[in-house]
Amino acid sequence: MAYQLYIFYPDYAYRFDFSTLVLSGECLERRTGRLDSELVRDEVEVELMKERALCDEIRQQFIQTLKDVELQLVEDKTAKQRLESDWSDKKQSLELDSTGRSLTLRSSILMFKPGSVIFPGDQSSPEYWEHFTKETLQMSEATRQRSATLRGTLDAILTNASRDLRTQADKVELILSKRIQCLIEVTDRLESELKKTLQKLADVENLIDDLQVAIRRMDLCLKKAQTRLDFRLQRQRVENCRDECHFGLIEEVKMIGEQTAALSAQLKQAEDSQAELITGRNELENEIMRKRKTLEIDRFRIQQFRSYYPSATALSGHA
Repeated sequence: MAYQLYIFYPDYAYRFDFSTLVLSGECLERRTGRLDSELVRDEVEVELMKERALCDEIRQQFIQTLKDVELQLVEDKTAKQRLESDWSDKKQSLELDSTGRSLTLRSSILMFKPGSVIFPGDQSSPEYWEHFTKETLQMSEATRQRSATLRGTLDAILTNASRDLRTQADKVELILSKRIQCLIEVTDRLESELKKTLQKLADVENLIDDLQVAIRRMDLCLKKAQTRLDFRLQRQRVENCRDECHFGLIEEVKMIGEQTAALSAQLKQAEDSQAELITGRNELENEIMRKRKTLEIDRFRIQQFRSYYPSATALSGHA
């Protein structure tokens, strides 16, 4: 089981590093492409940063757990080697004692071996033999229990990590969807306002054209009245008198001048309104461009990209 644990963890750590952590960082990096006033720390940005921080925290936890697993593997291998060595010694002893027990007076392997009648200095006592065997079994059992506990801890870590990551991912995707919907609504409103502005601008431009035509007509009328007055001033001597016709022409010139001034004032007002509308149109077009850029990033470069976010099963370490 320890060997399976060793193989399983790096496989999951690999998927974690190159899916969740990289994905969160990539989303944050792509959102830096927003323009001007759209480059704000909104709720999506905050949740993405939380997701990345969570990934970093879980990654550090996995790294520490991996160190614990590696230490436990060393302990497992040590216990395994001790068990194998003790088992091998006991198996050999069993075979020797069984062979000795089966000897008879007619056995063909009977030989004089006077050197065997001794008590070696390194020979163990029955008490030490029993103590050593129990100690080996107890140590192996304790190692097995620690391995089982570590496997349970790792299972809990994987379960909690997958749950936390999936919960945070769902929160990011929910807020991202709301943000995208909000951007769509705002963009539609701005486009509707832009259409109204363009219509107003067209109306003002038509008004300016009409006023300019009217002013040119008034200029013709003014030229005609002034020319008539000039002709009358060319009359000689007593014929050059201030008759009603002359007063009428003077009044006509005055009236034309007043009407021209009024039309010029209207023209100036219309031109100022046109300038304001052009400025408003430019601001709306720029804002719509920024909103569309943000919408393109959030909808097509973030939301679609996050569709590859690992499922809860994959986050748990299963294929």
